[in-house]
Amino acid sequence: MHYQSIQKIFSQHVSKGIYIFFSNILEKFTFFILFVILARRFSGKTYGHVTACFAFANLLMTFFEFGFSTYFQRETASGNKELKNEFNQAFTTRVLLFVPFYIMAMLYFKYSSIYYSRASMLLSSAVFVYSICGLFNAVLFGKEAYKQSFLLLLFSRLSMVVGIISVIEIGKGFTTVAGIFVLSGLIHLISLFWYVNKYDFRPHFTMLSWSMLRRMLAASLPLGLSIVFVWTYDRVDILLLRYFKGDIIIALYAVAYSLYKAPQAFSNFIFTPLFSDLSKEFAGRGKINKSHIYHKIWVLTASLLPFIAVGFLMAEFITSTIYGSFYAQAAPYFKVLLFALPGLLLNNFTGIILNSARKEQITTQCVFAVALANIIFNIIAIPKIGVWGAVYSTIFTEYLTFLLQLYFIKKYRILD
Repeated sequence: MHYQSIQKIFSQHVSKGIYIFFSNILEKFTFFILFVILARRFSGKTYGHVTACFAFANLLMTFFEFGFSTYFQRETASGNKELKNEFNQAFTTRVLLFVPFYIMAMLYFKYSSIYYSRASMLLSSAVFVYSICGLFNAVLFGKEAYKQSFLLLLFSRLSMVVGIISVIEIGKGFTTVAGIFVLSGLIHLISLFWYVNKYDFRPHFTMLSWSMLRRMLAASLPLGLSIVFVWTYDRVDILLLRYFKGDIIIALYAVAYSLYKAPQAFSNFIFTPLFSDLSKEFAGRGKINKSHIYHKIWVLTASLLPFIAVGFLMAEFITSTIYGSFYAQAAPYFKVLLFALPGLLLNNFTGIILNSARKEQITTQCVFAVALANIIFNIIAIPKIGVWGAVYSTIFTEYLTFLLQLYFIKKYRILD
């Protein structure tokens, strides 16, 4: 492909997805601040505890998500006429589910001794609030209101950053920081609630219609199960590492893994609008133009190569400078994890293609098989080789996901 062609494609996607890019950078930045503060202000053991807390809360949340966020982005983009009524059903259901979510998180933290405290429960509550924000954001993404979504996120995250800095200055502990994390989520939710009214949505609590919920869940649950399985193989290694090797090891792996995942902040500026575009295209003609996919792969590959090169050559400097000298021990893990990045990039594409083509059941089956293989791999490898078992399992998982999904894309001839 000529340089001018790549440049043109890149410019088109930057203009469309620039605010998604900004949103992801902003989100990564706030989490970056939170975890760097933890790593520098507290012991490695405490940092490992909090990492495990986040891992479990996010994993638990996937069981209450039901695929609604992905479903509403797709259905908004496709022009579903029942969308407003369905959204109110989903919104009411999500709020009601907070009680069982909170009880399950409390019981797990209390009896597993991960990090049972007010801070752990506040962080878990924040994860739930952000899941509700995800419902509203899905509608904005389906409407291609990326700029508005970013501005609302910016307002909430600026509140968070100012709050954290103020808390640090007056010497408060992490419980207060966790409270600000929740407050930021509530600010975001209120602003999203207000903004979607511009699209005549008027979200509100409603009496649940079991027939409507069943119809929605028939379409959204396969999407939700895919998310459950992805989060399972994405987080189970942290929980298994804690069980077999302890909190210090978790801290080192968490640093390497978070740096490895950093490019997703850049790639999502293509993936998020791509899902809306492909959903529209498939709804219109029952096929997806493969040239659109190939062009985007070129763009992201060209963007990832410098990150991989810099990460591999400067791993020790990056880990020690950002997190502190203790975390230079995470550099070897980070270097090897970089080999999984191409697989992660490719399986993002294949997953979006299948979901856009309404083959979410196939996506779910693929991710379930991969999650099961990942758990077995980790259970066997982590007791024997520790963190390296989790690292090798991640690489294996990313490429296996891509190959399985690619097989079904070819089988059903989705691309033309």
